[in-house]
Amino acid sequence: MHLVHMICRWKCLQGRKPIKDFYVLAIGLLIQSEYFDIFDSILRSILILALAETDGYDDNVKQETPSETARICLDNVISGVKNMDIAD
Repeated sequence: MHLVHMICRWKCLQGRKPIKDFYVLAIGLLIQSEYFDIFDSILRSILILALAETDGYDDNVKQETPSETARICLDNVISGVKNMDIAD
């Protein structure tokens, strides 16, 4: 729980409740992971999303950006959908 508390105090997330809540829930998934492959997939998705400059749909290549795919997968896992096809 120390990790969650630390994330809640990050200044970059202050005043951005939906984003902070998303990352807190995603970190909670990491903490609760029972298997390394699931932990690895969730961590990869968090890092892809957090380090991306853009997200959404890329009109140039007519597909979702990797960060958008990672965000959708994390949203699904957070909401209870058992889809672990997390972007690599």
